Amino acid sequence: MPASIHGNLGHSGAGCEGCAQRAANLPRPGARAGARGTTSHELPDCFEISGSVGYSDLNQKITGEGAPDSYVDWRIGVAQRLLDLDFDLSYYDTNGKGEELYGDLAGARLVLSASKSF
Repeated sequence: MPASIHGNLGHSGAGCEGCAQRAANLPRPGARAGARGTTSHELPDCFEISGSVGYSDLNQKITGEGAPDSYVDWRIGVAQRLLDLDFDLSYYDTNGKGEELYGDLAGARLVLSASKSF
């Protein structure tokens, strides 16, 4: 049963000024940096389990004085292809800092999705 592990680092900002600064490789005022690691593993009966953990580091000037300037998010899920559709049931959540920053948008949730590839 093959397993895979993936990771990435990211850095983003907003506005045309950000593009010019990115070209010069300079930090941007509204910048956000982060890291994410994911893994997946095939299970019997064509199921797959997967998960990810991410860390986002936000600019304190954007979040405001006294607000968290970083948060951690995670996901764990199972997937299966059935009737020519890909089904995925995943649990998403963040640490308390994510909910402080984004309210219910960052709250725990269970998501069932179905997709079809053409």
